Amino acid sequence: MAYRWKEKKIIQDTIIDAKKVDQAFNNYTGVINGGIDRENIPINAITATNARSNCFGKMEMTDNLNASTTDISFDSNYTGATSPRSVRIAGFRYGESPLNEGGTWIEAASDQIQCQEGMLSIRWRCNSYIPKYFNYYINYGGLASNVGAQKGVSWKIEVDGIEVYRTSYTMPTHWTHTLAVNVPVPAGPREVKVYWTVPTRKNDQDAQAIFYWYGGQITLHNRYR
Repeated sequence: MAYRWKEKKIIQDTIIDAKKVDQAFNNYTGVINGGIDRENIPINAITATNARSNCFGKMEMTDNLNASTTDISFDSNYTGATSPRSVRIAGFRYGESPLNEGGTWIEAASDQIQCQEGMLSIRWRCNSYIPKYFNYYINYGGLASNVGAQKGVSWKIEVDGIEVYRTSYTMPTHWTHTLAVNVPVPAGPREVKVYWTVPTRKNDQDAQAIFYWYGGQITLHNRYR
């Protein structure tokens, strides 16, 4: 219990325990400066309405993101111009921008958020398709000259140009990628970018669709005290 002064004035021989007074003030300031939790506030003191209108955080979300149609081409190895559209495959191809020869990081999405000092929670989610007809060999040939790059995709997240998260290569034909990371940030504007990469071309042909992503969503949540 906090020390309580009962006398009207200090008189001779009064002993004041200053340590108890300091302790009481320290307890108060500790609670005010961030020590508020379920142990020292009444149940339901903070309602859902309070949280929605006075939350300690800020969120930005952008969805329905897809690879640009100007960056993809139809595959012409197994699906030509006379093939039904329902079976034609499109995607990024070696020899064409932005994939070119592979092995480089290509930007998929970016977003900005004005942060307070605290934590920045970043989530990226998207779907991908990787054709597997040329998974290990071109035309299933056994010659060294026919070996193609193994098909897979890796993702990474950068905050203000600094890498904070990277995935290993994912190989399945159809896949949903979910990346999540928490990053401590100072106050100020922060820029978040998401990149992808595929292996460097070996003897793969230009006509082959390598990879395609779609249905992306990037969520940024700045949490602070």
